[in-house]
Amino acid sequence: MKKVLKRIIFVVLLVPILLIIVGFFLPSKYHVERTVVIQAPADAIYPWLAQLNRWPEWTVWSTNIDPTLVHSFSGPAEGPGAEMKLSARSGSGTIKLVKADPASGVTYELNFHDGRFVAQGGVKLVPTGEGSTKATWFGEGELGGNPVQRYFGLFMDKLMGNEFQRNLTKLRLKLEPKA
Repeated sequence: MKKVLKRIIFVVLLVPILLIIVGFFLPSKYHVERTVVIQAPADAIYPWLAQLNRWPEWTVWSTNIDPTLVHSFSGPAEGPGAEMKLSARSGSGTIKLVKADPASGVTYELNFHDGRFVAQGGVKLVPTGEGSTKATWFGEGELGGNPVQRYFGLFMDKLMGNEFQRNLTKLRLKLEPKA
C-alpha cells in the first residue's frame, strides 16, 4: 500500500512538471489564415474592409452572435487610424486599422481584454482574373514565454480559423450577385 501511494504521488507531481517542460518547447507564435474567392474586383471589396462601421454587417462581431455587444467607432471613417471598439458582457477590445490599400486589402491591430490578447491581422486581396479576387484573412500573435499560453496556441487555428472562414463567407455573400 505504501509503495502504491508513493507511485501515485510521484505521478501526480511528475505529470504537471512534464507538461510545463513540454510547454516551453511549443511554438511561441501563431499564425492562422483562411481564404475564399469572391466574384468581385478588389476595389468593390475594399470598402467593406476599410470602413469598420460596416464590419458588424458581415463579421461574427455582431449582435447576432452576442446581443450585449456594443460597437463604437473613432478616428477616420475609412483606412488607417479607423478604430472600432467592442464592448460586451464577455469582455471588450479594439480593432484599429494600420494599413489600407484598395488593391491589396487591410491590416489591423487587435487588442482584447485590456491587453491580455494582442494580435495583428488583416485581409489580403489578390486579383485572380475575370473580375474575381482571392481574399485571405490572417491573424498572428505572440504567446510569450508562458508555457500555459503556448498550449493555447495549439488551438488557435481551429478557434480563429473557423471565425475567419465564417466572416469571409458572409463577405462573399454580401458582394456576389444573387443567382
